[in-house]
Amino acid sequence: MIIRTAIDEEKEFGATVIGDDTDLLVLWIVHAPTNNQLKMVIPKKDRYKAVQSSVQSLFREEIRELHQIKEKIVLTKPSKRNPSAIIFNIPKSFTETSIQQGLRQIFPQDLKVKFIFKGRDTDVQNWVFEVPAQHFHLLKDSQRVPINWTPFKISQFIHYKRSNNCQSFGHLSRDCFFSAPNCAYCGGHHETSLCNAERPSCITRYHHNIRFGTIMQLNHSSRDRSCPCLQTVKQNYLKSIDYT
Repeated sequence: MIIRTAIDEEKEFGATVIGDDTDLLVLWIVHAPTNNQLKMVIPKKDRYKAVQSSVQSLFREEIRELHQIKEKIVLTKPSKRNPSAIIFNIPKSFTETSIQQGLRQIFPQDLKVKFIFKGRDTDVQNWVFEVPAQHFHLLKDSQRVPINWTPFKISQFIHYKRSNNCQSFGHLSRDCFFSAPNCAYCGGHHETSLCNAERPSCITRYHHNIRFGTIMQLNHSSRDRSCPCLQTVKQNYLKSIDYT
């Protein structure tokens, strides 16, 4: 662990840089003497690395031991999030007003739209909504929502990021640092669409074995819904949701 502090007395500005010798994570603590506050900033390019709990725990211990700032920093756990619902394959011609009217057949209020992404065809799209925790039980009791007299499938949406380039979790393809792609089927260094392998091999579990010293079987593709790595990611997300 490396801790460096630089103070510019003339400008009344200072910064503390906390990191380790492998550059796994760098955390800036910016001192603002005018309002006696501290601001923590994690570089955007390293944002995906900040989720590693072992590093976070290490930083917590280091921060507690810093006599100069330990009384000015409050460490809190993030609050739990509301669950989300997804409605599949809604025609692009449907308006949000008509969709909200259909949702009111299930929920007592309009739901906040989180995002929209492409559906199974070019003329349809999937809508993701935030559901208040107190109304989640209404979602569990519903499988279809009527919109413009047509029933559409609705279910809980589980958020997780995955790169289509390296097949790893925690980031998207646009943020991927792998220069060569990993095939989602066989794990080879080629595009998945170009794969002609006869047997699957999960590149996600392969990386898990290397990182944690495990010997898990690789006899499925990394996109297999039963993949233990995927199931772990989903379970971690579900633990972060407020269902009360």
